[in-house]
Amino acid sequence: MRLRMLKEFCQHFVLKQSSVSRMNRTTFIFLSLFSIILCLAGIFRYGHGVSANHQTVPPVQMTQNRKSEPSEEIRFLTNYNEARNAAHEENKPILLFFTTPTCVFSKRMLDTTFRNPEVCELLEKFILVRIDLTSNASLWQEFHIESSPTIQFVSSNGILLHRLSGETKPELLMVQLNNTLHALSARRSDNGTVTR
Repeated sequence: MRLRMLKEFCQHFVLKQSSVSRMNRTTFIFLSLFSIILCLAGIFRYGHGVSANHQTVPPVQMTQNRKSEPSEEIRFLTNYNEARNAAHEENKPILLFFTTPTCVFSKRMLDTTFRNPEVCELLEKFILVRIDLTSNASLWQEFHIESSPTIQFVSSNGILLHRLSGETKPELLMVQLNNTLHALSARRSDNGTVTR
């Protein structure tokens, strides 16, 4: 529909241009290009809804499991090298949680997502590391982290797996935790490694 309107707009002005001076033609070209840019901006903004640097999180169901009580707070390591050693010894993947002290979304995830009982059960199979920008900016650069919060999954061998950017609800995190465990389990069985 926008393209049809643009076409009609251009045809209307082109028909009237035959008797118009050169200066008005320049104005016409400028207005036409400006209109095209506005139309394209509207298409990209409202048609796609996602820019190249942001990832949207799918809508979350409003129903919550009323029976499940929040678990006690999850304990994160803060030293990535210690976490890599522990992951290698225990043959567990690493979950890196990149955050900043003032990030409202990170705090909300710590209060809700990381306290969800089902999430906590799955997190026992991971080595958890919280990387704060103020105390460890070099790891932010090493992993090319651009926003907070970001979750980066890493294998016990240090191989980068996948990442979640933005506030992550418990349902989505559970899916990603299970996917990571299944993918690593399949790799280990393909390589003949014993899984724990």
